[in-house]
Amino acid sequence: MILQKERSNTPLSFCTSMKFLVLAVIILSLSSKEIFAAAPEKGVGVNLNSIADWAPATVFVDIMKSARKWHSKRQGVEMFDTGEPLQLKDGWISRFKPGQYAESMMSWGRGTETIPAGTYDLFYRGKGKFKFIHDARIISQDENSARIKISPKKGIAFQLLESDPEDPLRDFSLIMPGHKNTYLKQPFNQDYISYLEKFDFRVVRFMDWMATNNSPLVSWENRTKKNTFSQASKHGVAYEYIYEFSNILNVAPWITIPHMADNSYVQKLARLFKDNLAPSLNVYVEYSNETWNGGFSQTNYQKIMADENGLGEGYKYYVKRSSEVMEIFEQVFGSSDRLVRIISGQFVNTWRNGQILKEAASYGNFDAFAIAPYFGHAVGEKMKALKQVEQLTNEQTIAKLLHESLSEWEKSVRGNVALSEKYDLPLISYEAGQHITGQLYGVPICTSLNNSPAMYDIYREMLTKWQKLTGDALFMQFSGISNYGNSGCWGMAQTLQKNAPQTPKERAVFDQYNQK
Repeated sequence: MILQKERSNTPLSFCTSMKFLVLAVIILSLSSKEIFAAAPEKGVGVNLNSIADWAPATVFVDIMKSARKWHSKRQGVEMFDTGEPLQLKDGWISRFKPGQYAESMMSWGRGTETIPAGTYDLFYRGKGKFKFIHDARIISQDENSARIKISPKKGIAFQLLESDPEDPLRDFSLIMPGHKNTYLKQPFNQDYISYLEKFDFRVVRFMDWMATNNSPLVSWENRTKKNTFSQASKHGVAYEYIYEFSNILNVAPWITIPHMADNSYVQKLARLFKDNLAPSLNVYVEYSNETWNGGFSQTNYQKIMADENGLGEGYKYYVKRSSEVMEIFEQVFGSSDRLVRIISGQFVNTWRNGQILKEAASYGNFDAFAIAPYFGHAVGEKMKALKQVEQLTNEQTIAKLLHESLSEWEKSVRGNVALSEKYDLPLISYEAGQHITGQLYGVPICTSLNNSPAMYDIYREMLTKWQKLTGDALFMQFSGISNYGNSGCWGMAQTLQKNAPQTPKERAVFDQYNQK
């Protein structure tokens, strides 16, 4: 029996060894994506709105960081902006022409909804003269500091009147009450942080913070820095603030690379996040935003580049450049185990999405396929076609049609799920939500409908369908807090809510993803 057992063990050991050998060969032959790539999060994330003086939520305790760009003015001339060039360095004015001065707007038209009333601390460097008008006034001033009384109603205008060319006025900070001793280490408004924390977001997309659409950025030297005059420019927010904000929230950042950024820019951006983002956090990387959308300059750019590279159609350049960006990030990070590398498509155009995914498969370095599953965008057009335009002002009719539109929405979701399965790329969203615009329905109807009880029910139904159809794929709400107007009623809320979620969309997102 012993001999028989020994004889039977010999081929078994050999077979086992061979199995391990074959397995090792298979593992070694797999791409780094298949072994090490980070899996996209489940659950819910959010797109943050642009930094702006008119935005309904203040992100920084230094409200100078959301100031509008300088307007050139001239003594004795009643013009909002004379158009005369200003000599700038890092956004600060280095020299005036005789009779010239400059003005910037802050927290315009928002009142105490955006910033608190009280005494603010102003810090600056350089020599010259300045003043505040409208809702702010100087109550005391020392060398390189001042105390400013602010009573928010209309807005704040900050005027630079004179500046010493040898030591120009620069590096202004206007600090909210109570943050004088902490603003350098804790630059963000805690009320804003607390608002986002309530929803347990897994990912935050910074597309609008980065001013991705129509970005003019090419070289790293031209990016916004932390000491740049304002973070509300066409160059977007300093990247340092993005990883700092992500670290505080403990959420993965989703960054969108400027479409004209050169390889050195991409490499340095990747290095910045590798060295400073918390090691426990992944980074979602996407090249540009909606390069299929003719409303943005990146769409025409990809067509031009496709012609220059002999690729024919613009989407082929989009995929090619996306792959190059991902390769740079992987090289800098040393692997893809902290990267979620995104390729995106238009939600309703599954035919084109199939072409994009087929092209992407030939490169093999993407981890997720992202779409924007909005609902309701076609309701108004259908009503117009049926000559029911008068009913565009009927909230009950629109709510009913929005509910019915989810059947068409579901077909598009199913079509994209099928494509993601065919090409073995997990489906996620990059934006999502309702798509009612004030331009079509009128701002009052857009606002009323988004704040009506019907929107809660429609949103919950949509979210439930999304989770069921996609296996709870990442849902990226667009957006957090935003103004409602002709361009849309995107935000979950129009103002920063300090208490429990209040609006229908806030409650729907919270109830869907936070009920245990």
